[in-house]
Amino acid sequence: AEVGPGWSLVTAVPPSPSCVEELTARRVTVVDAERRPELRDWLRQARCRAALVRPDRTVLASGDDVVALVATAEALVAPPTLEAVL
Repeated sequence: AEVGPGWSLVTAVPPSPSCVEELTARRVTVVDAERRPELRDWLRQARCRAALVRPDRTVLASGDDVVALVATAEALVAPPTLEAVL
C-alpha cells in the first residue's frame, strides 16, 4: 500500500490481522516499510519500527510497539459513519 491522503501506519513490523481489521475500519492505510526502501530507511533513521502519520503527513507517534500505535489510532480516528459512506 502507498501512503495515501488519510491516516497511515508505516511499519516494518507486520501488524496482527485484528490490528489490520481495526485500522481498515478507520480507513487507516497500513504501509509495509519493508517493501519501500525509502520508508524502511526513514524508520531506521528515526530509530523506530513504526509511525502513525496524520493526513497532513505529520508523524503523530512512533515507536517499536505497533499494538500501542494501533491503540492510538483507535482512540483518535473514528470509523466512518454510514452517512459518510453513502
